[in-house]
Parts: sequence; structure tokens; C-alpha cells
Amino acid sequence: MVDVGMISVVGVLGLFALLAMGLEVAFTLGFLGLIGLYFTLGHGAPETGVRELGAVGAIFFTNSNSFVLTAIPLFVLMGAFLLHSGLGATLFDAGMKWFGWLPGGPIVGTIAANAVFGAITGSSTAAAATFGTVAMPELIRQGFNRQVVKGAIASAGTLAILIPPSVTMIIYGAMTEQSIGRLFIAGAIPGLVLGTLFSIYTIGLAMARPAWCPTSIGVRWRARLLAIKDLVPAIVLIVAVLGGIYLGVTTPTEAAAVGAFCAMLLAMLNRRLTLPVLESALLDAARTTSMIMFIVVSALIAGHVITKLGVPLAINDAIRAANLSPWTVFWLLCGIYLILGMLIDSVSMIVMTLPLVGPLVQGLGFDMIWYGVVVVVLVELSLITPPVGLNLRA
Repeated sequence: MVDVGMISVVGVLGLFALLAMGLEVAFTLGFLGLIGLYFTLGHGAPETGVRELGAVGAIFFTNSNSFVLTAIPLFVLMGAFLLHSGLGATLFDAGMKWFGWLPGGPIVGTIAANAVFGAITGSSTAAAATFGTVAMPELIRQGFNRQVVKGAIASAGTLAILIPPSVTMIIYGAMTEQSIGRLFIAGAIPGLVLGTLFSIYTIGLAMARPAWCPTSIGVRWRARLLAIKDLVPAIVLIVAVLGGIYLGVTTPTEAAAVGAFCAMLLAMLNRRLTLPVLESALLDAARTTSMIMFIVVSALIAGHVITKLGVPLAINDAIRAANLSPWTVFWLLCGIYLILGMLIDSVSMIVMTLPLVGPLVQGLGFDMIWYGVVVVVLVELSLITPPVGLNLRA
């Protein structure tokens, strides 16, 4: 009889030990998954162990051919093209003209531009890197406090993974078998609310500490209206990608293909699509997709072992025995995510935890679409939490 509790403890200790030794998350999960297949499900016997290891091929093949996950390289490619299209500078200029009259207005404009950029690319790091290059020098030149500017750009960059399209939501949906379209719809309003709260905080900070945020300068309405003309390509791209998904005309994968093609056309029209840029965009998409898929497949191997051992059921039984309410467990999980977010990157955090947490949350009666939005918000916090804080380094 397999002692699920003991194996779970050994597995968790092994996970943190290997991560502490500096082994990459994908290799750690894959290694523990293979060990689990051979020694626990296969009971260490050569014949049964090898038979259980045969599941690895099926997991690799099934998920490598996943139509849902095909959207990841396409959205990454779209973001890579847009990085070179000059769209970031156009959005920043429009944001400055429309919101520059507010206290701390240029930063509010940067937050708004980040939200729009996120609604196109779905990449938080790309958004932070783009506006770190485009907006930061200009805002500092105007006399804004450097730390305030850095914090605003890093925080606003996180909106990209909540406002659809979002690569993080695609990974969540693929691993929990949830509708990507429904996840995108669910993330839109919370993303806009967060962006609004960021802006309100910035305005309050500018009023409380005027030395950190210089007096804003108004812009004529004519200049604002002309700025809208420059935003037409961005608006068309958003409608092409999200409109098709929300209206049910295209799947997220098909919308990603349309978005990548339109982004390439935009870069061509702006005369930014040179051969080196095309090569760089394709290589970036290939590298990022390979990294994500390696982590996802390794996590699915570990998840296969966890499910077959009955770990989620054992945890559910333990929760019932301890008389813990679903909301108590929910807040405990939020705390765990916040701690993990300080130690590992966002994609790794999601794929490491979902094989175990997904069935547990579903068993407690929570809606998985709603929980997906919660997870993405927690991931947003991890992107700006030291020592990892990827957006702080972008």
C-alpha cells in the first residue's frame, strides 16, 4: 500500500531541495515526475516501472499537439513584432496628451498606454521593457521621481497578463481544461479596474507629494484628437484579436494568428520590419515558447503522478477531517502563492501548483474561471515582488 502522505512530504522536500541547488524548474518537475512514475506507480519493479514511464510519451505528444497551446507562440510572436513597430512610443505620446493635465498625469498616461499595450500583446515583461525604454527617460527628464516612475511602469506592466489576450491565462486554461475565451472575458473588467486604481493612487500621490510629480501641462483638444488618429492601428488590432473571440467568430488560437499577421503588417507599414528584426522576433518567439512548453509538459508529468496517487483526494479528506471551511483553504492558498511569488517566476509558479491545487479548488466548490482570475492577480504581485520580480528588472 502506497503511503500518500509520506510520498507527498518527500516530493515537496525534494522539489525545494532541487530548486535550492539551482536546478531549473522544468528539469526539477520532470525529474520528480519520472522518479514518481518508476518508483511509486511502478513500485520500483523494472517491468511495471518501464510500463508507467511509457506515459511520458503520451503526455508529450498530446500536449505538444494541443490546439489551445498553439496560441502561445502566436501571441508571443505578435508581441515581438509590436516591440519593433514603434507602437509603444505612439501609445505613450497619446497617453501624455490625454491625461497629462491631471496631477501626475504623464504617469497616468503611461499606465493607460500600458493597459492598451497589454490588451494587444499579452506579455507583462514586454510591456514593462517597452515603457521602461520609451517612457522612463522622458518622465525623469520632466522631473518625476525615479523610484515612482520605476514602480509605476513595473506595476502597470502586470496589467498585460490580466487584460486579454494573456499567455498566462492560456496556460491556466490549458492545464485546468477551462475555456480560454471565458477566461479572457473574465479578466477584462478586473484588469481595467486595477488600471483605474493604479491611476487614482498616482493622482493621490502627486497631490500629496508634488515634489515627486511636477505640475502637469495641459494640451489642446486638437492635439488630443489628432493623437486618436495615430491609435487607429492599435484599435484595429485590438478589435481584430479580441472582437473575434468575444463574438465567437474565432477561437483564441485563430485570433492569435490574425494578431501576429496584423502586427507584422503594422511593423512593415512603419518601416521597422527589417530582416534582422524579423529574425529576432521569430527567435524570441521560438525561445519563449520552448521554455514555456518544457515547463508545462514537465509539470503535467508530475501532475499525472500526483493524480494517480490520489493526492488531491487525500488532501480533500484531510481538509474535511480538520473541519476547515473552503474560504479558509482559499486564503491559505493565496498566502502560499504570495510566498512562492517571491521565490520563483510566474509561469513556473502556475505550472508547479495547478496539478495539485486545481482539483483541490474544484473539489471545494469554487468556480475555476473565477479562481483563474484570482491566480493571475496573485501572479501579478509576484512580478513586482523581490527578489525575483521580473518586471522590476525589465
